[in-house]
Amino acid sequence: MLKELLQDWVHDTRSFWRSLPDSLRASWRSALLAWLLCTVAAVGLLWPSFESMVGIWSRSDTFAHGYLVFPAVLWLAWRRRYDCLVLTPRPWWPALLGLALLLPAWLVVRLAHVNAAEHFAIVALLVLLVPLVFGRAVALRLLFPLSFSFFAVPFGEFLLPTLMNSTADFTVAALRATGIPVYREGLEFVIPSGHWSVVEACSGIRYLIASFMVGTLFAYINYRSAWRRWIFVAVSLVVPLIANWLRAYMIVMIGHLSGNELATGVDHIIYGWIFFGLVMTLLYMVGIRYVDAPLVEPQPEVPAQAQGARAPWLQTALALVLLALPAAWAYHVEHLPGADAPVALAPLDLESQGWHLVEGSTQGGWKPAYGGESARQQSCYQKDGRSFCIWVMFYRGQDEERKVMNSENRLAGFKDDWVEQAAAEAGPASGIWRAAQLRQRMHVTGTREALQVMQTHWVDGHFTNSSVRARLFTAWCLLGGRVDNAAAVFIYAPQAEEGGSALAELLPTLTPVIQGYLQSQSQR
Repeated sequence: MLKELLQDWVHDTRSFWRSLPDSLRASWRSALLAWLLCTVAAVGLLWPSFESMVGIWSRSDTFAHGYLVFPAVLWLAWRRRYDCLVLTPRPWWPALLGLALLLPAWLVVRLAHVNAAEHFAIVALLVLLVPLVFGRAVALRLLFPLSFSFFAVPFGEFLLPTLMNSTADFTVAALRATGIPVYREGLEFVIPSGHWSVVEACSGIRYLIASFMVGTLFAYINYRSAWRRWIFVAVSLVVPLIANWLRAYMIVMIGHLSGNELATGVDHIIYGWIFFGLVMTLLYMVGIRYVDAPLVEPQPEVPAQAQGARAPWLQTALALVLLALPAAWAYHVEHLPGADAPVALAPLDLESQGWHLVEGSTQGGWKPAYGGESARQQSCYQKDGRSFCIWVMFYRGQDEERKVMNSENRLAGFKDDWVEQAAAEAGPASGIWRAAQLRQRMHVTGTREALQVMQTHWVDGHFTNSSVRARLFTAWCLLGGRVDNAAAVFIYAPQAEEGGSALAELLPTLTPVIQGYLQSQSQR
């Protein structure tokens, strides 16, 4: 049956193509060739960005749907082929202006290692090539397929903390409403039958993204009225959120009622996917009841000849130049001499201030959940009965995975023995340093330790805790042809011993020393 359907598609398309006037077919041949040339050039010249996006699809189940997006876009465009073929391709100059603005922006976010913005830029680039070559009228006919392309961008992980907290909030509230006593600390909670923790897999982000994409496609194909489409898309966002909350509560209840015999291992995940599958099935069963009757549109009228056809070769040549310039500069600055030079960190010298290096002290065994650093150094100091420790994570030659400002870099990982508490006041140096409190998780036996932490980031000679500023400093450094050096610095001490104000009092004298230390390390 599928073979017969494909044969009918090919036969109908050929028949319609032959019915077009020669001038219109010639215009479409030129436009298709120009579009193919621009697309291949864009993918080839900006391949590192495309490779980065595809790499995320490969290693993250959350974004594995990205492989399906562009085939779906081509299929959606194919459905509008007759409406487009009766139009005369006319290159649209404003799209070239859009490229001229978009490509420098791509270069900046590429060098700043802002993955999401970089991937949005390359998808927007592919979208702009359609009106550039085929014209504004054709692009408007393909507005939804082109917009659907942005589902290919791996985007949304910034919602993880919010989704995890909301899941924990609902689960704890539902358990208490059920009459089960709960003690909660952060994303962990204890009930009489055992200990539970909300981790990344419990956030429901996979359900949310999958439901949003499929729901949008379903609404576009099956509804004609705009209000029905928007309502179904909104429902496809709300339902997975609520379903994930109910799923988490049900998992805990199954474990509680079964004496932790069920829903505590692999079956935990199986039950979750089964429940989500049932909820989504019900959603689409309800949605399909309100599907609009198929709209039988008359075949578009074929014009007698191409109207106002213009060759796209000038726009194509200019687009290729615009693509080549930032791609060449990105390649140059990403392969600067010394970017891969090894880094060897020595302990910070504080002898001049009376602080003595303490060998072998770790002050609680905590390590920041940062990864990809070129080198790390941990050292502890004592003076007049007081003590503190410093962690320095140094980065050189950063890329999209190895960077100081990474959404996966945290004070404590989700699986670590530490959990971050509410932030404290940093004191007089709050413009540079951010204060935080850490406490060992509830499952740690014995006395649970608490730490006071002061954190800052150093990028190209500047201290900042702003992700935006740090990335702009990185981009500016690379645009200037300098090797990027960056570091994350953490000063910490046991809370009972030092407290927030005591650590803050050290910052005015320690900050200049740390600045000189990092500058000297970056010149090695």
